[in-house]
Amino acid sequence: PEDKTKEQMLRCIDSKLAYYGMCKKDLAKAMDVSGKTVTNRYNQPELFTLKELLRICKRLKIEMILTEKGVEGSCEGCQWEAKK
Repeated sequence: PEDKTKEQMLRCIDSKLAYYGMCKKDLAKAMDVSGKTVTNRYNQPELFTLKELLRICKRLKIEMILTEKGVEGSCEGCQWEAKK
């Protein structure tokens, strides 16, 4: 994904974390991974697995659409797309 897309995706996740009063530790639990993995994913968002993105979107109620080209997501006016 382009840098702009990465920033939009992380901004969307951070926005929802704040909205629900959650922290990255809570996100790690929702993703069923360690806190270190979440930190690594934030540093390199292209490493998010589809399973992790699905869990994040489900927990944070982020709309996510799977397409032939990859994954699209949106929340509160912010849209992002992660291509295969």
